[in-house]
Parts: sequence; C-alpha cells; structure tokens
Amino acid sequence: MAAYSLAALLSLSLFLPSLARADSDSIQGCFTVGPIISDVSVSNIGYHNAIVSWKTSDNATSQVFYDTESHEDVADYAYRTDEDAALVAQHSIGLTGLSSSTTYHYRVRSRIPVSDSVAISDDYHFATRTPSPGPSNYYAEVNMLGETSKWSISYGGRLLQTVNITANEDKIAIYIPRNTFCLDEKGNRLKELAIKVEEEVPEPSEDYLILGKAYDFSPGGATFDPYLKLTLAYEEEDIPEELTEDDLYIAYYNTDWIPINSIIDIERNRISVDVTHFTLFAIIAKFPPPTPAEFIVSNLAINHAKVKPGDEVTITIDVKNIGGMEGSYTISLLINNVLEETKRVILAPKALKTVSFAVIKDKPGIYSVDINSLTRSFEVMEVTAPSAAPVVSWAVLGILIGGVLIIIAVIVSVILVRRRRTL
Repeated sequence: MAAYSLAALLSLSLFLPSLARADSDSIQGCFTVGPIISDVSVSNIGYHNAIVSWKTSDNATSQVFYDTESHEDVADYAYRTDEDAALVAQHSIGLTGLSSSTTYHYRVRSRIPVSDSVAISDDYHFATRTPSPGPSNYYAEVNMLGETSKWSISYGGRLLQTVNITANEDKIAIYIPRNTFCLDEKGNRLKELAIKVEEEVPEPSEDYLILGKAYDFSPGGATFDPYLKLTLAYEEEDIPEELTEDDLYIAYYNTDWIPINSIIDIERNRISVDVTHFTLFAIIAKFPPPTPAEFIVSNLAINHAKVKPGDEVTITIDVKNIGGMEGSYTISLLINNVLEETKRVILAPKALKTVSFAVIKDKPGIYSVDINSLTRSFEVMEVTAPSAAPVVSWAVLGILIGGVLIIIAVIVSVILVRRRRTL
C-alpha cells in the first residue's frame, strides 16, 4: 500500500511540470462556470399577471421562459420575455397577459456577456388567480335619449351580444359587435351608460359649424375595444350653400372640436364613424380655407355715345371680389391707349362696386375707352358755324321803307274819306 502511494506520488511529480507549461488561457477556460441561480420565487400573482424573482452569484442579465406545460429544453417554452441587459444579482421580471385560473411552468435564465456564460434554472410553476364565484353574465344598463335597455356583458367587460339600436327617429344609432370589451375609465366592466342631447354645446372654431344636435355619451372615459360604430343623421337644408356633403364630419370634443374620418351615406343623409371612447359628439361642417381676393370687371358703360366738344362724358364699370378674403384692386382708364386716370377700390369677399370716371374732350373725333381690357368708344362731334346774314344796301333799304310808308298813307286816306261820307 505504501509502495503504491509512492508510485502515485512519483507519477504526479512527473505530471506537474507539464501542467505548469500548459497555456494559461486553456487552464482558465477549464475552470470557467456560469452564474449560480438561487432563490427562485413568484410574487404578486393576479388574474393576468405575476412577478418572477431570483438571485445570481454574479451580476448577469435577466430573462424568463414560460408555458402552460413543462419542457426539457428551454427553447421549447411557448413564451419568453425580452432579455433585460442590465447586469444585476437581484432579478425581477413581470409577466403580463396571463389567463386566469391557469397553471404556468417557467424557467429563468441569466447570462454574463463578457464570458458568455449562461445559467438556466430548473422548471418551476405557479397558478394565476381565479375570479370570485358569481353570475356568469352581467348587464350594462343603457339609457339612450330616454329609451332604456340592457346589454348582456361578462364579468371582464366582454359584450355577450351584438348591439344595434337607434333613437330620435333614427337620427342617432349605435352598433357594437359581440365580444367587444366595454370598460369604464378604471378598466372595469361597463355597468351603465347614457346618451342624451347636450343643451350647452361648446362653440367650434371659426372654421367649423355644428349641424343639428350634439350628443353627450357618458360615462366619460368609457372605452370600446375594438370599436363602437356611431351613426348620426343630418338635414340637407342645414348645409351652407358654399359647402357640400363631402365637407361634413362627425367630430368629438376635447377642448376643441376634432373631426373624425367619417363615412357619408349621401342617399340616406347619414354619417358614420368608429369610436373607441365616450365624450361629446356632433356633426360639423368644415369650411375650407378662404381663397385669396380675386376681382372681375364687367358692364363697361358710357352715358352718351355722341357729345359736343367740352361736354362731360360719364364712364362706369362694375368691379366684384369673387374671392374669399378682402382685397384691393386698381382700375385703369385708357383713352386712345393713353392712361387717363386710375382708381383703387377695397372690397370685402363677394362685394360689388360700380366705379365711375368723368371725361371732357374738346377736340372732335372718335375716342376709344379701355378699362382693364374691356373696351367701348364715344364721339365728340364737329360743330357747324351758323350761315352769314345777306347784305342789303342802304338804297334798297330806303326804297323798301318808302314803299311801306306810301302804302300806309294810302290806307289812312281811304279810311278818312269813308268816315266823311258817313258823316
């Protein structure tokens, strides 16, 4: 026995020099091990969530693999969390989206990136909580413009029937598909809801006009997943002349009216949207941005086609702003292609104004008038001098006067003779 021990010691003494000469990196690799995992536990187990915790002997990453059954290979687990790259010795990872009343198997994994050494735990398991016993179906009490109904809903808020109801002579309708989650602002099942006409409607900005009534959906903050379809009716006569039905939207109120992408049924005068929350809703008309000022001229007129030299001619023209904003416009009067006068007008949108010019011309002729490419003309006529009176000599004039005096003397003599005979 002693001889055997001596031989063993002799062999070991021969081996040690060769071991000392071995590559130091290779020796180090032989002794590299992963972090040691301990104290694996689960806490805060709920209906749909849990927190997995563990410790490692060295700072390492954190990751959890989990499934409803156990697996020999960690890669076979159906679910896994993203690897948390923070290097810690105390690990904690939350699991969400779990099913209630379900047993889950899990394994934890930690890695040291520098050496790429990995440690994986054994399989552990836990069970999520089971809801308290109670009725399988619940109901949401509904008051839609005074018309009441009940919607069948699960404890978790899942609608157990398809809802399709109307009110106010079909001017408002809601549709909710079966299996939609209807929850209040705290995430609990919706127990009641009400839809009423809002009497004090917030004023929209100047770009919008509310058509018809606004409806208040409560409780505020209620949500619908995937959606609630809301349909509102409108009257064509309520639409401003400058707008079309394509300018209509359903909008919701949140410090201001916000239009929603809407579907318009022109044949039935209905607008529909998919909404996911409760608030104030109404149909709004959205006015397009105002167009810049734009002017047209028309009805160029001259009060007299022909005038005498020095007479005043009045020229008028109509100017209209067909744009959507106030603006100014300059009117230029050309006479025979020469600038005679300019005038500047300021007009509000859609406003019309008649502008006049007074012109006096002394020289006879045809005068062409051009105002902003509209043309007409007038004529200043020639004035004919009066004919000269005939020249009569004094002799002829004396003979004429003498003849007239003789005729008068004869007439007087005849009258006197007749008067004597009468006496």
